[in-house]
Amino acid sequence: MAVYLDSLVTKPSFRKLHEMEPDIISQEGEAPKDFIEGFEVEIAKCEQKTRLMRLITLLALTGELSKDSYPVLIREYVAAFGVSEYLRIMNMERAGMLRRKEPMAWKTMKETFNLVVPGTSTAKPTDISYAYNGYAPLSVRLIEKLLENGWNSSESNLYAVYKT
Repeated sequence: MAVYLDSLVTKPSFRKLHEMEPDIISQEGEAPKDFIEGFEVEIAKCEQKTRLMRLITLLALTGELSKDSYPVLIREYVAAFGVSEYLRIMNMERAGMLRRKEPMAWKTMKETFNLVVPGTSTAKPTDISYAYNGYAPLSVRLIEKLLENGWNSSESNLYAVYKT
């Protein structure tokens, strides 16, 4: 099993997609055009459809996918991986996981829950973000807030983010 996993994570395509994730999370505003073009190149390779969809979803949820780029990426994804993927995309849109750029709470959520921690040390980790390339998952931050302050404080933080 370890040999199989090693063969997957040492592929250049895996490394490229893995390096894109922290860039998506830490960006402020719309993703640059060359970044979107890099996605198009990776989609054309038809290698890792689940990982690509995860990154497209991340782009959409963080508000970095413009109204112009969204249909292009979706169209190319469906062309590369088949029409059957369109059903998954429609279900994800219905669930709110994929959407065109709208006013989003990502920036507020990122600040309120300290989701991105720049300069995270892997030598002497003091925060969970070291395990995720400087990103602390929201689920972990919610549990931390709950343990620190109780549910009422976390609930008000969530409500503040929801209102934005």
